[in-house]
Amino acid sequence: MISFNFKNAENLIPIDWEKAQKRADAVHAELVKERSSGKIGFWELPDASINSLVSEANKAKKKFDTLIVFGIGGSSVGLRALLRALPKKNGMNVFVVESPEPDPFLDLLKQCDLKKTLFNVISKSGKTTETVALWLVTKALLKKKLGKRWKEHVIFTTDPESGWLREWATEEGLPILSVPPNVGGRFSVLSPVGLFPALCAGLDVKGLLKGASLGRDRALAGGLEENRVYRWAVLQDAATRQGQNISVLFPYSQMLDVFGEWFAQLWAESLGKKGMGQTPMIVMGPMAQHSILQLLQEGPKDKIITFLRVEQFRTKAVVPTVVGEARFLSKKGLAEILNVEQAATASALAEGMRPNITISLPRLSAEVMGELLMISEILIVFLGHWMGINPYDQPGVERSKQITRALLKR
Repeated sequence: MISFNFKNAENLIPIDWEKAQKRADAVHAELVKERSSGKIGFWELPDASINSLVSEANKAKKKFDTLIVFGIGGSSVGLRALLRALPKKNGMNVFVVESPEPDPFLDLLKQCDLKKTLFNVISKSGKTTETVALWLVTKALLKKKLGKRWKEHVIFTTDPESGWLREWATEEGLPILSVPPNVGGRFSVLSPVGLFPALCAGLDVKGLLKGASLGRDRALAGGLEENRVYRWAVLQDAATRQGQNISVLFPYSQMLDVFGEWFAQLWAESLGKKGMGQTPMIVMGPMAQHSILQLLQEGPKDKIITFLRVEQFRTKAVVPTVVGEARFLSKKGLAEILNVEQAATASALAEGMRPNITISLPRLSAEVMGELLMISEILIVFLGHWMGINPYDQPGVERSKQITRALLKR
């Protein structure tokens, strides 16, 4: 189970917890109502059957050795976070292409044997400009290289009813995986969007969903004293009100760097509305101790920091006995050194009156990652309701898409 240490934030952020509890009760009631209505579907993803996905992935692994995923934003970054953080077993090589930048895209295609490559084209709307462009270029290449057999090398993941991908798949008789219509893109990592490629890669998807289910149930229980996710949200909002309008995520594991990207998208796209919303900032430990920490420690007091630390890593390495000035490192494990550095950084920031929270992950396993993903989504949804905004839309993003299409049509 993931644990929280709020001491370095609660000591620096004044909150009337009795008043906050009353408001939290009201927000919780909204979330329960929202979930029971079925309007928002990410809540139920951990409980959905994955039998058909497992079957489809097993077929793919027997025939192909490489999976190339086309997707962007909510259709890609959550998957990349899983591929980065979790161990793989008996899986395919999985690559994710998000940008239509031609050089890296074409370099990747040159490296792959197209006869052994499957393409998973992902777009919730079925109309995403970047993804569609990548697919159309690839389709022409597949037809040229593979002839009539090109259709065996593609599977679409899209809306169950509408969109260009759905239309093309129907016309060509291509296989389709459906994204639940009540699940938004940035909340879709535990849907076929993330799960099919994860299964192809050999990730422990059952463990992932189990952890997400446990995290969901835990995050919806108890008052602010027991409910650590709600307490995290209240502290974040209170920090904003006292001028800390930048929310820093500070993972002390390189394996969580892409999770940071996913978290930043979830945060910014869900909460940045109506002139509100903290700006998410991702820095990596311990590297940031030698650079950005100077700004965090002695720059503007406009930030609240959330550390992510891993208590137990998959492998171990110990410093041998050392004499001289470096003897304090003798017999210390590398993981121990890493986590001592994290604790020291948190303490130094607290001494400098910089509020910070530490979230401890027992290990980087599928269950822990499932829990982390789910509680992050619940945190964001709770904060959106707390702030009085809709955490599910993205009008600013949509306007950019509209202008892009208008310019391309010229």
